Amino acid sequence: MTTSLKIGLGATIGTGVVGGTAGISYVLSQPKNLKEDLERGEHKPLNIKGDDASWKALVDKYIADPQTGGVGKIKNLNIVAPTPPETQPHPGIKQLRDQCEKLFKKTNKDKDYQQAKIDATNWCTNKNISVTA
Repeated sequence: MTTSLKIGLGATIGTGVVGGTAGISYVLSQPKNLKEDLERGEHKPLNIKGDDASWKALVDKYIADPQTGGVGKIKNLNIVAPTPPETQPHPGIKQLRDQCEKLFKKTNKDKDYQQAKIDATNWCTNKNISVTA
């Protein structure tokens, strides 16, 4: 085998290894689901099991106005004020948490991923919360 052939083969193999490593790194760096995608962004997803005050604030905002601050509601999610109003915990919190849990599981292969990301950003993160402690 000539020296130039050895160099050519070495360069080809080296390029393949580097390219393969870059490809694997890219795939591994992509979020598995919407929740991971949101965690990398500006607005962090709320804890499905906790953050009670934050969920309550979001539910109150969700009920208050059909277009809360220009933010659309989640399709097919109708939350109404409880009767009596002092019902605790607010039943809408469970509804919103359940819906957000479904949204968090979406992947970028789902056809409604972009709308799910908008809904989750608006209603399942700290974006629209103004809680005073």
